[in-house]
Amino acid sequence: MRNRLLLITLCLVNLLPRPASPELLHSDRLEVSPEDGSSQVTLADTEPKAGIRQLEVFIGQWDIVLRSEDQQIVGLARTEVRYILDGTAMQADYFGLDRQGNTVFRGTTLRTHDPQTGRFVVHWAMANLPGFTYIDEVYRQGELHGDGRGFDEQGEFVERYRYFDIGETSYSFEMSRSYDGGVTWQSSPKVSATRRSTESPPRS
Repeated sequence: MRNRLLLITLCLVNLLPRPASPELLHSDRLEVSPEDGSSQVTLADTEPKAGIRQLEVFIGQWDIVLRSEDQQIVGLARTEVRYILDGTAMQADYFGLDRQGNTVFRGTTLRTHDPQTGRFVVHWAMANLPGFTYIDEVYRQGELHGDGRGFDEQGEFVERYRYFDIGETSYSFEMSRSYDGGVTWQSSPKVSATRRSTESPPRS
């Protein structure tokens, strides 16, 4: 059960397959133009829409540490987040790591903003594992709260989480999940995220 909770957390941490630069943070595609036998890469800038821009602080690359209740390190990961679809959505790629830094798990989150409700709609999927999650999020009082439902090999579940202590260079995350309709809840390892030191916070 402990390993399952660790995997659950790895699945949700929020969280670009290519190295991020200040230009790439606002780009959703690269165009290659052959010229004199060489290739020239040009950036197609993306201006994020007002709703999704509320979460701009998450754009970039992050190092993740997962800790148990007694503060023992039980997992490592990295996450890379960018704008996609001309700034109407965000994609967060998540990579679970072993102690040598090798990728042992991959997942991705697609997040968009519903202007009618003011809330965020989130879909989560994993590589080579069954299951998915639909999540409803709301950003309030400096925290991002999510309520989700989905299934995995253990069955159907509901979940709840929050991102808190959110700053330009760090944030925290905690989550719990129930497989009996909310009667009992299982807490996952706590997450601490730190922006990679070689990267600047996104442009405001």
